[in-house]
Amino acid sequence: MAFIKHILPVTLLMLFISGCGESIVKVKAGDDNQIVRAKVNKKFLIQLESKLSTGFSWKLMEYPQGLSVNKEDVKTEESNKTGGVDIQEFILKSAEKGEFTITFQYGEHWKKNPQYVKTLKIKVVIE
Repeated sequence: MAFIKHILPVTLLMLFISGCGESIVKVKAGDDNQIVRAKVNKKFLIQLESKLSTGFSWKLMEYPQGLSVNKEDVKTEESNKTGGVDIQEFILKSAEKGEFTITFQYGEHWKKNPQYVKTLKIKVVIE
């Protein structure tokens, strides 16, 4: 019983510590002066509002070679109706220290010659 009594707090502590390395940044369209700070080889998350049901979405267009996209995901509420807001998540990681700018564009990426209606530039500082 004493063994189980100690495992739960240790497990919770490990989950807390593992989650602390991730930076979460919520950015709205038009917030061009955002700065993301993260550590080398640690994931950071950028969340952008979009309306996927309209055919428009965000796409990461410009970023340096040392930056990798680990995952792209979408968070949608069950009650979301056509034209409602979705949250696109981009989980990124940089293998190099430095400062750089990443560029997202919002448009109908599925079209052969997409038109972009919004551009968002975010400064990233990797320490």
